[in-house]
Amino acid sequence: MPSFTTIVAAIAGCSAIVNGAAIPTESTGLQTTTLHRRQVTKEHHLSKREPVTAAILTAAGTAAVTAVVTQAVNAAVSFIGDISNFDAGREAFTVQTTEAMMANNPDPARFQAAACYNQGFTVADPANIDGQSSVEFKLGLLNTDYECMYIAAPNQFFTEGDGGLINLSFTHTDRCTFDPETADLTLSNNKIVPLTIIKGAGHEHIPIPEGECAIIADFHSVKSQSAHSTPYLTTGFYRVVPGPTRYGEYDYEETKYVLKGQIDITDEATGKTHHLVAGDWAFFHVGSKAQFSTKTEGVAFYAVTRPMNDGHPNLVGREESTSKL
Repeated sequence: MPSFTTIVAAIAGCSAIVNGAAIPTESTGLQTTTLHRRQVTKEHHLSKREPVTAAILTAAGTAAVTAVVTQAVNAAVSFIGDISNFDAGREAFTVQTTEAMMANNPDPARFQAAACYNQGFTVADPANIDGQSSVEFKLGLLNTDYECMYIAAPNQFFTEGDGGLINLSFTHTDRCTFDPETADLTLSNNKIVPLTIIKGAGHEHIPIPEGECAIIADFHSVKSQSAHSTPYLTTGFYRVVPGPTRYGEYDYEETKYVLKGQIDITDEATGKTHHLVAGDWAFFHVGSKAQFSTKTEGVAFYAVTRPMNDGHPNLVGREESTSKL
């Protein structure tokens, strides 16, 4: 039985304690986490308790999966009942809906997360989304719309909210990683994929045929399994010094070649620690997990199938001119 985690993100211009509808803690392994609490304003607080309602405006996906989402929405509305606090009702609604969706997951082997969100978003692989439903949540004259859906692995869910009051709920298995800084969710493959290691790859003699001055010596090839809809190839350098262990979870491929020093890489799929030195090579597959450390210092060159993260400030604009002499 997989374990589940529920993430609730509420982002606003100010923060305070929320009064109103409580978020229950079930005894089924579900855990609810509130990242930011927010202040309730008079505009979002009714003078008397009223029943909440939710209506499915549009739905996309397979009929069976969409039906489960609809049932979860209706169950959440029934649970909340009559309230006077619109914001607390919204939070309870998103949590109850995603928890009900995962509790009645129509394909547990495929769907690793349920999401409800009321801002713009993108996903790495739209084909791995199902049951997406636009839901109007209302309390009296107050209303807001949510997108609720199942997410299959591998995938990434990127939030694009840029201010105001935002409600987001993810309920997901331990195959997913939530980033509290960006409120994005990454879904990994079914199992941790072992690394491919070749010791001393850079020290092998490469014979050159007579009459030639160079030869290609490919030693590894793989078809990318990255979920990014646009193919990327990003290159750079990796430096590690003694200190806390660094953890990596891969939804992209990476080839890493040690240039100097020493880097310890623990493969979480096998539990084996590889002590890599200059000339050693490692390949990280989609679904790999690894830990990085060193007793001295190490520098490696890498190429990855992901977009650029942090460019080196001293290399900006350093490309040589492509104009003809």
